[in-house]
Amino acid sequence: KELIIELNRKGEVSSIEGIEMINEDIRKIFQTRINEIPETQREHALADLDKRLENNDLKERLSVTWLIYPQKPISLGDKYTVSYKTHGSLPISFENTYELSEVSENKNRLILSSKIDSDPDTPAIENPGVQIFYDLHGTQKGYYYLDSTTGMIINAETCLLYTSDAADEEDSV
Repeated sequence: KELIIELNRKGEVSSIEGIEMINEDIRKIFQTRINEIPETQREHALADLDKRLENNDLKERLSVTWLIYPQKPISLGDKYTVSYKTHGSLPISFENTYELSEVSENKNRLILSSKIDSDPDTPAIENPGVQIFYDLHGTQKGYYYLDSTTGMIINAETCLLYTSDAADEEDSV
């Protein structure tokens, strides 16, 4: 399947073409595996999938991929911070600090260090018969190599480390 992604100058995804075909394939795969889910949860799972596909979760996930650029020109050794919050059933806040650590004719290297937290005011995730609350905290470290001419990502690696507590209406997990 082909996906055409248009970015604005900030690196945010402004449009995605071809998403409908991918969403259709995701629904088909999900339908073939629905019997693996307890019968009491199938209707809720299908509704949740449709909600996620309709709410452009993919657009949001792809948008954060390119939220790495500074708002002004930087030099070797400079650091800057880009913060954002995801939406959906488990909103998470990211505070990403980048450092321009290498500049060459062909590529530039950004070092990433992030602080990650879930929103403590997030309502419970509703599942049949239970409400689940999450508390997530962590860090992310890694790097990005960017093409010196276009600024596009040519290679990246990140490692996410987090702790999470989940609790239902009565117990902690």
